[in-house]
Amino acid sequence: MVLKFKKWEWVSGFTNSFQICRQTQEIKSVERIITYQGRWGIVSQPIRERIRIPTLDIRTGYLVIMLSKNGRKKNYYIHRLMLETFVGPCPEGMEACHKNDIKTDNRLENLYWGTHSDNSKDAWKNGSFTNRVLPKGENHYSAKLRERDVIEIRTKFFTGNFTQTELAQKFGVSKENIRNIILGKIWRGIQAKGCLTEKRVVQIRKIWAHKQYLYKNERIPNFVIKHLMRRYKINQLTLEQIVQNKIWVDVHLKPEFLI
Repeated sequence: MVLKFKKWEWVSGFTNSFQICRQTQEIKSVERIITYQGRWGIVSQPIRERIRIPTLDIRTGYLVIMLSKNGRKKNYYIHRLMLETFVGPCPEGMEACHKNDIKTDNRLENLYWGTHSDNSKDAWKNGSFTNRVLPKGENHYSAKLRERDVIEIRTKFFTGNFTQTELAQKFGVSKENIRNIILGKIWRGIQAKGCLTEKRVVQIRKIWAHKQYLYKNERIPNFVIKHLMRRYKINQLTLEQIVQNKIWVDVHLKPEFLI
């Protein structure tokens, strides 16, 4: 649809800098000259009039646009700019809501200031609340690791040649993050050769309980320990922590195995 006449208004908070169109939700920068402190003194830079291109925020699903104010650039949600410009400031305790729950539909008649409860009711009414699936794994917006990194972390740790601290430094994450990866608390869907899973932990504890029954109060022979280490590709420290319930504490044997 081509409009012969577009009605432009100054974007709220950006007078003399940016304008927004009520009909098309387009935002343009107006022709002007800006001055700023450069390396060798005051610099004057002409800004030409042009339509700004919005981008899709993968994390939220909303359209955002980068605007500059006082020399600082920041992303702004277009639906909020529409409401702030044509309706007014956001009342306390309110948020921008889409009536049809389509996050990219920023027509003014589709927007209103409402409570968080109103927003949730719209989602239920439009049938989109149950369809919201948050991205997982390396597709999550805050993910610092890739699947191949998780596999490498688990594989290297269970060889016994790397500590959690060394792995944290190597991959640029916290030691707590590495620990949760090793224990399977996060990245559960990623398996690596030799890494521990709940099933493997149960198997180790079953074998250990059986060997304790066979050898009574005697010390379990070294060849049994080495066999478990080779079979499950773990070091002796990890094996001791498993059988002593210092790690994987939520994994328990059935009563018939506790002889």
